[in-house]
Amino acid sequence: MFLPLISLAWAGLGPADVLVLSNGQVSESVAVGQAYQDARQLPAGHHCEIPDVDESALELTLEQAQALRVHLDDCLAALPDPDEIDALVLVRGLPVRVAIPGGSVSLQAFLQVHDLESSSGRVQGQPGSSFGVLSPVYPSGRWDGQQAFEHEQMAYYVAALVWTEQTGWPGSFERQSAGSYPGFDFDGQLFVVSRLDGFDYADALALVERSVASDEGIPSGEVLCLAGSGPRAPRDPECELLSRNLPDIVSWQSPHDGAIQADNLAGLMTGAADFTGADLSFEPGAFVGNLTSYGAHPNNFCEGQDCPAEQQTSIARFVRGGASAAHGTVDEPYNHCFPNAGLLLMMAAGYSFGEAALYNQKLLYWKNLYLGDPLMAPWGERPVVQEPESWVAGQAVELVGLHGEGVAEWRVFVDGQRVQTLPGEEPFFTPSGELGDTQALLIVAVANNAPLKDYPVSPEVQGWWSGSVTLSAPGPADTADRADSGTPGPPEGCGGCGGGLGGGAWFLGLLAVRVVGRR
Repeated sequence: MFLPLISLAWAGLGPADVLVLSNGQVSESVAVGQAYQDARQLPAGHHCEIPDVDESALELTLEQAQALRVHLDDCLAALPDPDEIDALVLVRGLPVRVAIPGGSVSLQAFLQVHDLESSSGRVQGQPGSSFGVLSPVYPSGRWDGQQAFEHEQMAYYVAALVWTEQTGWPGSFERQSAGSYPGFDFDGQLFVVSRLDGFDYADALALVERSVASDEGIPSGEVLCLAGSGPRAPRDPECELLSRNLPDIVSWQSPHDGAIQADNLAGLMTGAADFTGADLSFEPGAFVGNLTSYGAHPNNFCEGQDCPAEQQTSIARFVRGGASAAHGTVDEPYNHCFPNAGLLLMMAAGYSFGEAALYNQKLLYWKNLYLGDPLMAPWGERPVVQEPESWVAGQAVELVGLHGEGVAEWRVFVDGQRVQTLPGEEPFFTPSGELGDTQALLIVAVANNAPLKDYPVSPEVQGWWSGSVTLSAPGPADTADRADSGTPGPPEGCGGCGGGLGGGAWFLGLLAVRVVGRR
């Protein structure tokens, strides 16, 4: 028997939803943050440089982490619409762990719950021995018959089972409608969070490049679910189930082979303290999850003679080996808190990596750390939004995109602020503003959902175009061109034709491109 899912607002993850945080004292950290902002076309102001952070620190004190959060809040407050931000991307140069009373949490987990409060006070002061906070977006369910498992912790890993039997999957994540859990109201207080890191800054930058490369086509390689070793096998039943539900994508291999050789993997889940003997290569977009205690220990993001001893197998090794995303824990987490194999199922359905990770992680404010770009969606088909050639103030234009399932929604951002949301079937917008104004525009197209098998998926994949434009006045040539083209103007009574503030994300010239097949 399964409990109902939390109902979420459907917003989606795109460039307007992300804020990247780098260490403002370290030029390499700032450079990677800027590279990410440019690669994913984040609006101006969506790169937050944190001051007064020691790059060499392995761990922040609680007071230092709280001060960092104040800087985050300042960056959010400076944005035209702070509530638009649903995801944070941390960059190498910021510490990975925070000391709290009784233990530690990852910096990612600390910032993820922002200023969350419970009936007994703010989460940031709670002892580490409390095993974190249960997530409001994790699916509730259980294996049939309370079957006996080799490891009792196997019963914790049920997300893939729940998703395959649910009548509805959640829409894309929106922080302002995150939901609640007894004793906690998460609305406005829960972010998707990941990190760009590795053994060095080149590894961090490689994660950006691979994420963008993963947009170019659906993965052709297999996702490998490899049985875990000994006590690191709790995820095995869920992984084996995934291989039966997606046999064309996921393969299951048992027993564990620490020296396995595999090429062109689209993903990997296993569990091993030492996985350095494996010989693996990865496609762009591949996620690696290794269920072991210290994969993201603060010692594990440094390579060379002057580095502290590596704690078990560093997740930075997978990044250096070609993976585009990875998960590990920064301290002993116990083996019931790792991301479920449902993460791979959701990614295969087109969800972004960041959303799939959040929806399949049971505990928040704990030890978890994810490397990679939260916008990465290797199995998602992004709408293709063309660059506009020109546009005219006060003249309705048609927004046009390329997607096999069509466009469900258009979003228009001017200078970082959303000024219009339009239904996919009413793609007309009227730019406004002073003639000659140059404005920063972001055009976002949200795709209609496409099914994975018979599953009711709702990934709402986004595609976008971003650039600067200058508003011009209509002229006789423009009017004649439109009349000769036979392209219709907005229909009478068009409910979504009106513009908002100056400028907009729209294809002037009424580009007549329509829907194309899947790439």
